[in-house]
Amino acid sequence: MFDGLQGKLQDVFRRLRGEGKVSREVLDAALRQIRVALLEADAHQDVPLERMLGSLRATLVLENVPKPTLELPGLRFEAGEEIHTGTAKFELTWSLRQHGEGIEGVLEFDAGLFDETTVVRWQTAL
Repeated sequence: MFDGLQGKLQDVFRRLRGEGKVSREVLDAALRQIRVALLEADAHQDVPLERMLGSLRATLVLENVPKPTLELPGLRFEAGEEIHTGTAKFELTWSLRQHGEGIEGVLEFDAGLFDETTVVRWQTAL
């Protein structure tokens, strides 16, 4: 019954980060948000995760291999910076890549579907 559940839950819960002491009000507000999210998820638990993800049409790309290099006699080609066309290929795309000891990323979104302030809020939360 619970096969594969852990992997699915790790992506559902919002990560909470803080430094130092957290006030009771902040903790209470976070717990209220978690409670509401859990109750909403419980109300729709019969909807398969694959169906929910399919309806979002979101893409996650994790680049964890070195950028390719092509060498020909007298020439050397390296992958450069991404070319931004001003259009989104998907409704929402998270592109992440390892950078030193951390991860850097780009969030590409369809401006006709998402408000920029919402997307900035998502980036800040992560």
